Amino acid sequence: MRSKDGDPAAYLQRLRPLYVELFRMAHAIVGNVELSEYVLRSAIVEAYLRRREWQGRMGFQDGLEHTVRSVALVELRRIRAAGSFELDWALPPCPTPEHPVAQNLWSRFLRESETTQRIALLYYGCGLTNRQIAQVMRMGISEVSGRLRRLCSRLSRGAHLSGQRGRRALESYLEKLMLTALSQPGEEVPEAGAVFRSFERDVDGATRPRLTAGRVLATVIKVVGAVMLAAAFWLLAVLLEPSLSGVLPADTQGTQSQAQLESPAPAGEENSTSSTQNATKIAAHS
Repeated sequence: MRSKDGDPAAYLQRLRPLYVELFRMAHAIVGNVELSEYVLRSAIVEAYLRRREWQGRMGFQDGLEHTVRSVALVELRRIRAAGSFELDWALPPCPTPEHPVAQNLWSRFLRESETTQRIALLYYGCGLTNRQIAQVMRMGISEVSGRLRRLCSRLSRGAHLSGQRGRRALESYLEKLMLTALSQPGEEVPEAGAVFRSFERDVDGATRPRLTAGRVLATVIKVVGAVMLAAAFWLLAVLLEPSLSGVLPADTQGTQSQAQLESPAPAGEENSTSSTQNATKIAAHS
């Protein structure tokens, strides 16, 4: 029986509350719904198969998010090298925040360009670095940092958040707003059941022992080695048999000598013995 960490059903149960957020994160990075679904399918399988590597360094959610980011960036480079693809990303509709400051910030954020919104989501929601965002957006690192700096400046002035404390409060608000955006359901989010069934098939195929060429070769070597060892023992026994047959143990020889003494002599030998005894008696009388 598998442990809880190795049970696919338990793994999916823990993943389910994070499903929409993980898809939105992949979509923000690659910018295409179909490619995002592929990234998500690949990431949850990879995170499960390599869970022993990251569980000691980070939590369950952090490990999944890290894997989604890594797979998405790799697939984005691969698909761009293969050719162009359609960008269909847009900021998902979100409910109006309840806090007055958050309402102010969100309303101002919605007035920003789609490029700036995506950069902010990648930075505050997905946890990408400026360098990674520059790769995703195909722009310079300085342009990414400049857009983020100008965004924070405009939002701070509008919400009257000044100074170091105001900057920290602004970043805290932005992180919460971006996470809220990532967790919003929508028609573009693929149905979780289909993704989870695909996961179960992929994991079952990945963990089941496969008959590879290496396994076949190893089996053949083992069989040949066993046959050669048996043949060597048989040949050694054949070579030693003549020399062993000419050597009898001491007790066997003694038994044979006693048997010869106890066995009756042949008739010819008895007559010869009697004649010799008679000749000896005649010579004694004379």
